[in-house]
Amino acid sequence: MATVQWGGLLVALVGSGAGITAGSTACGPTDLTTPRNVVSPSRTHRPTRPVAAKPLRGVRYELRYRVGPRGQTPVLEVNLYFKGDASGRTAVFLPGRWAFVPDFSQWVRNLRVLTPGATVRPGPKSYYRLVVHPPRARLHLRYEVSTRAPVIALGQKNRYYHLFRWAGFQFVGHAVFAIPAWPAMKRRPVELRWVTAGLPRRGQKSRSWPLANSFGAGQTVQRFDASLFELRHAIYLGGDIRILRRKVRGRPVVLAIRGRWTFSDRDLAALVSKIVGLQRAFWRDHRFPYFLVAAVPLPGPCCAFGGLGFTNSVALFLNTTEGIGPELRWLLMHELFHAWLGDRIRPAHLDQRHRWFFEGVTEYFAHLLVMRHFTRSLPTYVADLNQKIRAYWGSSHRTATLRQMLGRLWKSSDLYRLAYWRGHLLASNWHAAHRRATRDREGLGGLMRRLYATVRRSGKRFTVDMLSTLTRRQHPGWIGRVVKQHIVDGRLLRPDPRGLGPCVTLGPRTIYAFDLGFDWPRTQRSRRLSGVRAGGPAARAGLVPGEKVWGWKLRMNDPDFAVQLYVRRKGRLRWVRFFPRRGLGQTVPQYRVDTKRLKNNPATCLSWFGIPTKP
Repeated sequence: MATVQWGGLLVALVGSGAGITAGSTACGPTDLTTPRNVVSPSRTHRPTRPVAAKPLRGVRYELRYRVGPRGQTPVLEVNLYFKGDASGRTAVFLPGRWAFVPDFSQWVRNLRVLTPGATVRPGPKSYYRLVVHPPRARLHLRYEVSTRAPVIALGQKNRYYHLFRWAGFQFVGHAVFAIPAWPAMKRRPVELRWVTAGLPRRGQKSRSWPLANSFGAGQTVQRFDASLFELRHAIYLGGDIRILRRKVRGRPVVLAIRGRWTFSDRDLAALVSKIVGLQRAFWRDHRFPYFLVAAVPLPGPCCAFGGLGFTNSVALFLNTTEGIGPELRWLLMHELFHAWLGDRIRPAHLDQRHRWFFEGVTEYFAHLLVMRHFTRSLPTYVADLNQKIRAYWGSSHRTATLRQMLGRLWKSSDLYRLAYWRGHLLASNWHAAHRRATRDREGLGGLMRRLYATVRRSGKRFTVDMLSTLTRRQHPGWIGRVVKQHIVDGRLLRPDPRGLGPCVTLGPRTIYAFDLGFDWPRTQRSRRLSGVRAGGPAARAGLVPGEKVWGWKLRMNDPDFAVQLYVRRKGRLRWVRFFPRRGLGQTVPQYRVDTKRLKNNPATCLSWFGIPTKP
């Protein structure tokens, strides 16, 4: 999850995780804790279309969305068909733990097996069931999925859950699909049959709902090949959604949009198409038979942006009264980049040990590509990186080891973000080191493309050794040592003084926590100083409770911007100036742009980031 502060509100972007242990062969709920497509197989899915029926060699689901009277929470009825084991005993995993959701199985009810001669028994875990049946029998299980309570929208904290509404549904496969205990990543035939009749409008008959998911859009019968993990790690929507179809170099990109924003559907579709095209050109890879982008609203006041990556798709969670701006471009750039770093380039170990690479390096390229292709200045880019350095160096978990991070990943927001901070800074340092080692012939982007070519050619999954092999001539053993020191052992990572090119320098800076020393909302309403804290910044400046405030100049959450209050002193109105800082501060390294050099010689400054300057 990526978090930034904007407009005084926390903006949360959800990142990836993985909980399948190395060497695992069964696909169980505790194995499937990844809210991003970091372990999806590299093959993509073609848009599904009805084909001739085939013998049941995989799994088949019939999903019936039952909508009762308005005010009554809908229920999803699921029928699962598959072939049982030769032993006559087949384990089945119900929806279980995923990401921040402790247990989806609590919303699974009325589970029963309808195959004659078969019974279902409980297991040691809430999500585990054992089906006893005749050997190799064709099994039919039926169950229902309900929701926690009637809700009308998913917010920042509960967007991992499923949403069943009178007008439509939205869920991830982790919340709905029970699966046989088969190998998690083996691809097999999958069939989905949707029974969803739209509610009739007054004077009209029922009409079919629009449907869209990670495997196609607009079909009530879908047949495709996928692993059980891919099936679960996917997003499914139906009902009150608007579907737009675009093509990028002849390849379909589908948008499923719910809600209204200040920008139009066409504007969002144009932005998605542009970023998809830019990233495919960056990777030099256009082999995408199908891709879905789902955009759904978040409730509450402005502004929040979030994203989740899934199989062949991303989901955007938006709450903004603004138009299309830098936050939305950055969100799309980050999430769509995972189609490669996470989907087509997959980790060899699925226990989050490579989270720093798949999230941090993605974050680095998201910011870099936004600067390259949109109107984003070098000072803004540097300010964003400085903010991450401050958050990383100021974190109480900055020296956490990999073992400590994995043990509390889903319980601490700082530990959750630690992989982003470390990976982003490490990628920036690597780009500089690799350019110096290759005499400016190749940067980190070229190295990533060579990594992708290696993965495609060998079929192997990502390891740190793979990167070390690709750079053994330029950095013999260096990458492995850096990862061991700063990722595994938790040693504090320092920015490279030459990490951002010839026009950016690195130096120490003391940072402070923001503290006004008085109650600003009450003061703003009453125009009199309220809640002045003894010993605080306002009190040290000589301000006292109850003073009339005739004007002010301040910037919230910026301890380096001097607050000025216009008050009456000794019969005269005058400005009282102080810095809203708490404590002695902390010294951290920060980059600084040489604005004079940037103005006089922009080509030299921007070429470091791959940005051509116009004549």
